[in-house]
Amino acid sequence: MSQTQIFALLGPIIQPLLYTAWDLNAELLSSHAAHCMYISSAQDRVVCQYPSQPIYATAAHRFLASDDKKWVTCINGLTLGVLQGLVSIGDAGELATNLILMRAINQTMEKVADKSTKRKNLPDTEDSILCDEKRNLIPYGHPVRLKDFLEVLTGKEADQIDLGSTKDELEIKNKLLNEGIIFFNHLILIKYTPNANDFLEYLHRGVAVQCKPRQPGFDQLFTIYLKPNSDTSNSSSLDVKNVSFCGIQVKNHEGSIKWAESSKWTTQYANIKDIKNPYLVILFNLSANIPQRPKVVKQNDRKRVLLQIHGLGNIGCLTTEIASALDELKNAEADLLRMHKKDDQLQNFLKIINPHAYRTNTA
Repeated sequence: MSQTQIFALLGPIIQPLLYTAWDLNAELLSSHAAHCMYISSAQDRVVCQYPSQPIYATAAHRFLASDDKKWVTCINGLTLGVLQGLVSIGDAGELATNLILMRAINQTMEKVADKSTKRKNLPDTEDSILCDEKRNLIPYGHPVRLKDFLEVLTGKEADQIDLGSTKDELEIKNKLLNEGIIFFNHLILIKYTPNANDFLEYLHRGVAVQCKPRQPGFDQLFTIYLKPNSDTSNSSSLDVKNVSFCGIQVKNHEGSIKWAESSKWTTQYANIKDIKNPYLVILFNLSANIPQRPKVVKQNDRKRVLLQIHGLGNIGCLTTEIASALDELKNAEADLLRMHKKDDQLQNFLKIINPHAYRTNTA
């Protein structure tokens, strides 16, 4: 795939920002259904983007799901874009986490669809918020259970997923896994702190969000809708009082995690309003030291449970090749040496003409 084709696939699902890639923007706009967001007064620069379009996201997921090598190709293309300075990002770890979330929901929807085709004679009380074979699944565009998503993400059965061991934590775990339903197939960047009504809109739209720059508490968010098992109605209406969410915290630095900061991974610190239900926080530790067992953290909010994922190797939905590509991405930054990592002569040339920028004497 060409670089343009790669960003045409990634654009509808994670919205990588290409503010400086003028030629790439022009080609995406003219040939790949991107939307024009900016034209310079001299008409020599254009910025395009893919707004929230669930159908485009569904098509991208279906293409990527056909072959894991396509995931690797797209991740490598994104990494190259970061190294070339084409992608405007804060931390590459957040970009890698966006792709992990998309991969996990992709595999979960595929798993649910496979189960659906095997079931026969489903009862009339089957949850209407979940699709079944009688209604025809929209490929990669339908709700799934939070339980299924976490099993795919961690590679563990639900009863083996560690969300804490206190009585409160176990009760919340059971409620979230038994009642939680999620629906997203793409991710957008928001510029505000959402409330419960916003989360309900995200669910209707099928979108997760990357938080605004310097958002306290979380890096990404997606909606969890709690539907009690006792509710056997087939009503398609959703009530904001049943809305909860999952907050993602990404750590992509070497060394140790400052666990005291876990007290900030709460609705109160993040200033997320009107969430009355228990909620989930997922820590993605991409680069820091990996503890032998999940760290016991002080629970400052009794409605919160924390899932800790340490290292790409502990993410169940990643193949070895995809994990390796994500490892390159999470460490990527615009750097001339890394752009020429396969050419020793060019690397030496850069070091010679920039003698104070690169250390050549390791003694």
